[in-house]
Amino acid sequence: MDRLTPAIILQVLEFLDIPTFLNFRLASRAMKELIAEYETSLTAAIAERILPPYITQLTPPKAPHGGIKRLLALQHRHNVLRETANTILARGIIGDIVFAADDAFADELRTYIQRGLALQWQMADIAETVETAAAAAREAQPPRRVLGIWRPRETTLVRRVEDEILAKRLEHIQQKVSADDVFHYEVMCTTSLATFLNQEVADHSYISNKNWIGRKDAWMNWYLLRHGPPVLLNIWTWPIPCHQTIREINAIFSARKKGIIKTERKAGMDFHKELNDINPTAFKECSNYMQEFVKKDNERRRRSAGAGAVAADG
Repeated sequence: MDRLTPAIILQVLEFLDIPTFLNFRLASRAMKELIAEYETSLTAAIAERILPPYITQLTPPKAPHGGIKRLLALQHRHNVLRETANTILARGIIGDIVFAADDAFADELRTYIQRGLALQWQMADIAETVETAAAAAREAQPPRRVLGIWRPRETTLVRRVEDEILAKRLEHIQQKVSADDVFHYEVMCTTSLATFLNQEVADHSYISNKNWIGRKDAWMNWYLLRHGPPVLLNIWTWPIPCHQTIREINAIFSARKKGIIKTERKAGMDFHKELNDINPTAFKECSNYMQEFVKKDNERRRRSAGAGAVAADG
């Protein structure tokens, strides 16, 4: 670090993948301060180099295979984040970086993670308290899969419970969460994400619960890279420990101003056009990548439909 000038270090950082970039933010205080100073230009350079053009828009793309809905499965993301943070506390491992037990920086980092976990469990306790009270007020708890089909009244009750959970969480944040708590939660999210984000995976097959976000086309990578984990503090989708819908996420995106959405879409279109004009080879590769993905998805759908027809005939 002392032998290299900041200009050289910045050039190196621009050619990193997302997990390595997140790891470098945690390598040392000097590196963290340097990245924080040039974070806007660095994140833009990394995202434009790694991610396909349609990912550079903040709005999640509409995947034909329904991958976004699976990607936003709150229960799985909660489990992954909790397990990963506990692993970091126990073993001191962040990605490929292993912190020694006697490292003062590692001890401080583990303390931050532990405090971030405490804040996460506070949000989980709020949800559990509200849901327990709501369940006790009902005569019988129907299966969630039939709520929207057979019992519209129960669907209304579920949404009312979700709204109450969100309101109580926001009240707790405003009254009891300090700036230090926000920082600790940010550190926990950053370190936990850095351990299992895999930017090299290009397989579109079924993904296990522990790798929901470890996809090359995951829009969440760009979302976090651009805005950072603090944005999750306002949405509170990570620490929801129950099988809820994605209404909160949809509400956040729908509440964004039309001017912001228009600007983001224009930026994505400009980048798409620039890539086509300046680097036609890369544009062709990206187009082939998407065509191959759609082809595989159509084949999977046909196989599933054929298997269902055979089962029905049997």
